[in-house]
Amino acid sequence: MILDNIQPDLSHAIEVLGEAIAENTRLEVLIMRENKIKWVPYCNFWENIKDNKSLLKISVAKTELNDRVIEKMSIYL
Repeated sequence: MILDNIQPDLSHAIEVLGEAIAENTRLEVLIMRENKIKWVPYCNFWENIKDNKSLLKISVAKTELNDRVIEKMSIYL
């Protein structure tokens, strides 16, 4: 059996990452490009980090963003 292009389900991991970044005061650069995170966990990620003020650069290049994700992201930005 050959398994090609297996994408792990990062739903829970991205929300936990958001919780960790929310409390982090040293992280300045976050690169999340080319991810295939489902929109609900992605929205929760942005909701979780909304109080983090240390990030100076965020890259979400080549990421599928929908209106709901952008709305949550705009709260942070």
